[in-house]
Amino acid sequence: MEFIKDVLKHLRTLESFDAEPFFPFTEETCRFIIDDIQREEELKPRAIMHAFNAVLQEADPKIEAGKITTISPEFAKGVLVEHVPLPTGEESS
Repeated sequence: MEFIKDVLKHLRTLESFDAEPFFPFTEETCRFIIDDIQREEELKPRAIMHAFNAVLQEADPKIEAGKITTISPEFAKGVLVEHVPLPTGEESS
């Protein structure tokens, strides 16, 4: 969770600097994604980034359009059903 918080903090723009620590995700959503990764593959930074990126790519247009304000666990679940884990051996490249 700290890894995710640090990555998101690093990517914050000045305008959203005071946003919630996991924004646009909720803390509950982050925990859900981490748990989902662990069910399918080893929990490594690359696998984490891969899954979070997949969810964010689907959510970003909806956030920009004002259709959603944060990424819920239900939204993430819908995306991750289609998510393909990284092939074995690709996690550390």
